[in-house]
Amino acid sequence: MIPAAGGYYREGDNTGIFPSGARIYLRYMQYPQDRFKYQGREFQYIGFDELTHFTEDQYTYLFSRCRTVDPAMVCYTRASANPGGTGHAWVKKRFIDKVPAGSDREAKPKHYLGGPNPETGQWEEREVPPGTPFSSSRAFIPASRFDNQILMKADPNYEGRIRAMSDPLLAEAMLTGNWELFAGQFFTKFRKQIHIIDDLVIKKYWTVGRGTDWGFAHPCVTIWLALDEFGNAYFFDELYQNERSPAWHAEEILKRDLDYHISFAYTGRDTFARNPLAWKKDETPDFMPNSFADSFAEHGVPLVAASQDRKQGWGLMHRMMDWKGEMLQNGSFEFDLTPKLHIVRGKCPHLVDQIQAAVRKEEDPEDIPKTEDDALEAARYALMHLQMDGTVVPMRKKTWNEREIEKLLQIQVPGAGLYEWAK
Repeated sequence: MIPAAGGYYREGDNTGIFPSGARIYLRYMQYPQDRFKYQGREFQYIGFDELTHFTEDQYTYLFSRCRTVDPAMVCYTRASANPGGTGHAWVKKRFIDKVPAGSDREAKPKHYLGGPNPETGQWEEREVPPGTPFSSSRAFIPASRFDNQILMKADPNYEGRIRAMSDPLLAEAMLTGNWELFAGQFFTKFRKQIHIIDDLVIKKYWTVGRGTDWGFAHPCVTIWLALDEFGNAYFFDELYQNERSPAWHAEEILKRDLDYHISFAYTGRDTFARNPLAWKKDETPDFMPNSFADSFAEHGVPLVAASQDRKQGWGLMHRMMDWKGEMLQNGSFEFDLTPKLHIVRGKCPHLVDQIQAAVRKEEDPEDIPKTEDDALEAARYALMHLQMDGTVVPMRKKTWNEREIEKLLQIQVPGAGLYEWAK
């Protein structure tokens, strides 16, 4: 390609050089920190091959290197990708979900602008009209093996070799361009058209509860769950927000609790302040006062430590998602085994995204990496109620007398207010 355009390729540094002075640099970013090797550089065109093998930070950081001092030049970034890989989730969210192509496979560009949300102050990206100052356009152009007619004619058995791959999900994704399936996908039985329901009427005799995954820099997530008399589980609401105090979250939780009798409320053990001396003496309490959990309880939302067995939790979700059947010509399903896990449409968007994006740990395929899994963790805490023993703490605020008695029984340690939060 380079000689055909009048240039030559210099193998020593993998650079194409042209008579005009233009150059094509073939470079790498094997690790996330490698992106900083390009700090201070200037490129007018940046291309990524197999984008799902990169992180989103690697991709977007190079936007800052895409620049020119020549007003006649247009700077832009392009990429190719296949479903799968560690970056599957963010590539799908950024392109396939936000700028899907039309039925004719024509690109439908949209424009986006980053900036602080006027209500929350958090940095986010929003769609804006074309021509908005400082906005950038984005498009997704789908392709399949049939678009490469030269390959199909020269190697007609190429499709057969793909079908012989040991990973059937990757094979199907590569053949069909289906971004809902990818190599390493964790919840392989989840399908939106099966597990998402349009509406839910919660009966008074159903068991209702919630799971909370605490976070400050990372989102703090609460997921509401209803359990019916037939063993079905319905996730029907979600609170997802970061950089807010336990008091703020407690207030929002109580607003949503008004219509339900909450029977259980679980959270991770990191919500409780662990006693650093607990490992020394058996009689030393595992947890200390003035934790995040205490702050929740002070504002009327007591929480119970959930099971920390991630593999048991994911296994339970797998079993409840399981289904058997086939799709009929009219698009409906005929089930031999119906799923037990359901999510109300539009009510838990982050949970749905994280279920679809979850991948297997390379070193432990029974678990998922602890990356963006906050909503999944909250849902797991709630669902593990089905396997928890013991009496659930009643959902009520402690009385003034109870709080004062507790204070008298506690030995106040200097600096114990470390985790006190103001509303």
